[in-house]
Amino acid sequence: MNRLIKYCCLLLATLSAFTACTKTEDLPDLPQDRILEYHVSNVPAGESLYGAVDQTTKTITVYVPFYYGLELIDPEIKLSSGARLSEEIAPITIDTQNQTYTVIAANGTRNTYTLKIVQQNTPQLVLTWANSGYPTTKPIAYPVRILPNIRGNFYSNNPALVKVSLQSRNTKKEVVLNSMNTSVRLTPVSGQINNYQLSNLPIPASIDTGRHDVKINYLGHDVTLADPINIQYQAPQINYNPSQIVKQGAEISYDAYPQLVILNPTSVKVTANGQVYDFKIVKHSFEAITLQVPDNFPTGQGYYTAITTFQGWPSRTNTLNLSISPK
Repeated sequence: MNRLIKYCCLLLATLSAFTACTKTEDLPDLPQDRILEYHVSNVPAGESLYGAVDQTTKTITVYVPFYYGLELIDPEIKLSSGARLSEEIAPITIDTQNQTYTVIAANGTRNTYTLKIVQQNTPQLVLTWANSGYPTTKPIAYPVRILPNIRGNFYSNNPALVKVSLQSRNTKKEVVLNSMNTSVRLTPVSGQINNYQLSNLPIPASIDTGRHDVKINYLGHDVTLADPINIQYQAPQINYNPSQIVKQGAEISYDAYPQLVILNPTSVKVTANGQVYDFKIVKHSFEAITLQVPDNFPTGQGYYTAITTFQGWPSRTNTLNLSISPK
């Protein structure tokens, strides 16, 4: 009987303690100044990419796989109800650093998040010249033409991700080639998995001549090709083909011949009716030249022989189609 009484007392004490512990209390309201979701919208069709939002460290980490071929990310950001961002939501390049987003709640509280973009790059980048004669034939290029093709494991067909620069070994001047040019291509190499060929990179007219180291930056990799490129000028030539209608004493302009530059012209002499006239060189650049018609050049329309001389280069003989009127 005593055991039964003790058991009942113990049961009542346990139930009382349980009842006291299950008392409900209201939880604090969740913060209303949060980024709830960070979604990258410009991934290939059928894919999805989200940033990892850490509410403790106030960071957003986005891991960008190399095979997406992204040069920028275009985010969509989901916030707490009633909140807004102090910044405009705009696309950003994948090499952006120190990007922040400040969330302002309806009650005025704020939270600032820092974006971290982690590029999941290829393990290595192996590149070489693609021309059939290499390595026996060393690569050569010319101003206003294009760089010889480069081949390697780019894993992508997006040339905008590639940054190519040429640095002169003589002057140390470095020129960045424009991979954003619409003619630049990264095309798959037939029969070679993940290998692509970079082509059509334009070389500026003002580049120094001589040997240049070719430096490529791509998805976090920096590679300098084993063999430099030798930049050489070709014999200059002026494109005198367009006919000109001009007055005596006036100026006329001509462009360089396609894929050539104008180098150090010293004189332009035009023969008319058996007499040689000196067309004064007013100004010139790599791309164009401006001449002045002599005051006494014969009027009328005709085809005339012009001899252009260049310092250090052979002279050129061309035909000018001119229609000259009096001053």
